[in-house]
Amino acid sequence: MSDDERGDPLVGLLVGRHVYYCHKSTLANVSGSYFEKRFGRFFEDDFVHRDDHCHPVYLIERDGHLFSYILKYITSGPLNLPTFSENPQLWRDLRSESDFFALDGLAQDLIVTHKCPFNKQGTGVFHWLGTQKGQSSSYQNPFKLENVQVGYMMAPSTGSASSGRAAAATFEPVWNIDNACLVEHRVPTLLKSRHLDNLHEMAHTVLKPRGGLHYLWFENRTRGRGLVRAPWIFVLQDGLSLHPSHVSLRILNRLACPMNLEASMDGLVWDFFRLEVVPSGSGATADQMMRDLRTMLSTTLENFPEDDNERWSACLEQATSFADLYLRGNYKVVTPTPTATIQFYRFFRFVGATSGTDTQSNMCTSIEFFGDVHED
Repeated sequence: MSDDERGDPLVGLLVGRHVYYCHKSTLANVSGSYFEKRFGRFFEDDFVHRDDHCHPVYLIERDGHLFSYILKYITSGPLNLPTFSENPQLWRDLRSESDFFALDGLAQDLIVTHKCPFNKQGTGVFHWLGTQKGQSSSYQNPFKLENVQVGYMMAPSTGSASSGRAAAATFEPVWNIDNACLVEHRVPTLLKSRHLDNLHEMAHTVLKPRGGLHYLWFENRTRGRGLVRAPWIFVLQDGLSLHPSHVSLRILNRLACPMNLEASMDGLVWDFFRLEVVPSGSGATADQMMRDLRTMLSTTLENFPEDDNERWSACLEQATSFADLYLRGNYKVVTPTPTATIQFYRFFRFVGATSGTDTQSNMCTSIEFFGDVHED
């Protein structure tokens, strides 16, 4: 018995200059889609002609080349596409096609263009941006590339930072080397060649990063002479947004007070996220880490003659790696009320975790975010 006799005819789809063939049941079974409505229960036999094999051919006025991806999706499932960075126009075109054909599954697959999973090496979203979205083997600070802005936002209204109320505010970027360090990958320490003769001084210098420390103030507050101390805001470039999964801060010691995260798409309405500590796994105290660091630096110094120019460079690299790995606080970003759809954001700021912490702060050297990226 033929397919036609079983009531499942082979139909032609004329899209652009291409004719694609598919069983009618395959099209009708794509729930909620354009195809279900056109070829499903209320099917109208509106074919434009029959081909040489008497198969009905139906006209679909869309791009013929792009339809090959659509047909492959409905017959075979998720597409194996080039990355967004390799072919952004294809992703954008397929988003339009998925909307037209009401293919919700495909639309969801095209939301996330890159994933930055959490890792303790600190290679997250800012590092990805610093490598030209993974296209370059060399790294540049994303702040200097203008992929990330660092500044503050003044909100005239008072009340809880996590209330979610809209606040008339303007983001003010601040351009200086210290802010660049806030999003730097592996901020170098202030270790100098003169420190090589004093192991104790060397170890303590590792804790002092280039660019200094930054206070992450949790709420706007006025100081003397009308100056205002406001939370730092981290803003991704236009057309780029993030659904955060983790955040990592390079710190000197334990944070002075607990904190959480707020995120916004427009800088007006902020969503609240709880931060949960990710255990480091080492369990080492600060004194133990200092002893380990001194032992490590001592071993490195013994491997190089005193007149070797590489001696200082090797110690600097080792000290920076140590600080970047062991002096980090890692946090999981938890959504208090999970939603069915993934939310993406461009603006990020830290807030106090409990009442009474709104005017307090924590000190950090650099910050990194992890999660799913969306590119327009």
